[in-house]
Amino acid sequence: MPKHPRLCRRGATYYHRAAIPVDIADSYPKTEETFSLGTKDHQEAVRRVRVAAAEVDRKFEAHRRMLAQKAKPPLKELSGEEIKRIGEVYYTYLLEEDEAIRSEQFSEEERPTIVLDDDADVNEIIRTHGFRPPNFEGYAEDKDAIDELTRHDYARGKVNSFYKGEAEEVLTWEGISVNLDPASPSWRKLARELQAATIKATKAVRLRNEGEVVETPRVPGQRPESRVPLLSMAVEQWVEEKARTSWVAKTKR
Repeated sequence: MPKHPRLCRRGATYYHRAAIPVDIADSYPKTEETFSLGTKDHQEAVRRVRVAAAEVDRKFEAHRRMLAQKAKPPLKELSGEEIKRIGEVYYTYLLEEDEAIRSEQFSEEERPTIVLDDDADVNEIIRTHGFRPPNFEGYAEDKDAIDELTRHDYARGKVNSFYKGEAEEVLTWEGISVNLDPASPSWRKLARELQAATIKATKAVRLRNEGEVVETPRVPGQRPESRVPLLSMAVEQWVEEKARTSWVAKTKR
């Protein structure tokens, strides 16, 4: 396998290493993204570094969106329609997350517990130990526990720190990108909308656990994201590239 540009080795262990892009270097919380891939095998390291590189690139893009969001003038309040739409986006995200877990297939064995301290890097633990899907029963129990806590708080009008953090996170997402005034009354409304979306999503997950088919909805007005260029753009780029080699004008036409 060819070597990946972000692959390096320290002793016998392979690492992912990437410099922070120049446009975000001043505000990014790290000077570089370097971490262990948890393997000494070169072929396995190449496979893991490709996954890790894609994940790190997504972090870079998320940081760019956050900077763009903060550059906007603060919004005093979100409309009811905007809050409802963000809730729909979050609901879709939760069901997509559930689909991703099922696509890996549930484990037949109980997954060992990994104890995390305050400084633990969850992503690095996953990269080191590998992603191991939960067993079906444990996954269902986790969802039930989350649902019980969320319903308890939602019924009493309580918003805990988790949903406050989720509200901050979702406002940075692509297609939303809102700089909401810290004093805005919309923060509480948005957090409660995310609680409601979680309750509805958990109900859908339970139906999936029973073998029912529950489709993940498309959010109204949100176009499916594509990472590839339009064919018209790709053809133009391809022709220009070929024209710099052996093509004559007639061939180009």
